Amino acid sequence: MSMRSKIERHIIVLIELLIFLVIIFASAGCIYFQKSKRTNTEEKFHYTIPEAAEEIPSSAVTEHNPPKPVRESTENLLTSKNSSEYSLSKYSGWGYRVQVFSSLQQDESEQAAQKVREKIDEKVYVEFDPPYYKVRVGNCKSSDEAEELLNNLKRLGYPEAWIVRARVINEE
Repeated sequence: MSMRSKIERHIIVLIELLIFLVIIFASAGCIYFQKSKRTNTEEKFHYTIPEAAEEIPSSAVTEHNPPKPVRESTENLLTSKNSSEYSLSKYSGWGYRVQVFSSLQQDESEQAAQKVREKIDEKVYVEFDPPYYKVRVGNCKSSDEAEELLNNLKRLGYPEAWIVRARVINEE
């Protein structure tokens, strides 16, 4: 064998060895990547507020009085949990009411409810659905009944009123 053929043979063996090592390292890298990919989903993230958000200029802050405590009344569904006045037996199930007003302020909603009570002979409720106090009218069991009430309220000056699904009270 000539010296040249021995060198060529050694080069071929080295190339085969190099290809073998590349395949081994590539497959090991794929396994590591898949493993690290799984553990990344288990990481816990810590959220921080950006520094600019921590400093709120005083000109951007407006004072709002907190809502007054809810008063119990037969016209208001905001009753305490201890109140037996609205037991579950008074609710007849799902029905319809007509919403005529909504506000972030309880006083505004109470005033609006009083104006509605003066205009119509239907039960009027102030319901708190955070953050809004909603003025709703009626205990309609059918959508036809609710449509009739809606039309009456629109004639009385509530053109923006609309029908909502609600738990209604059995008035028997």
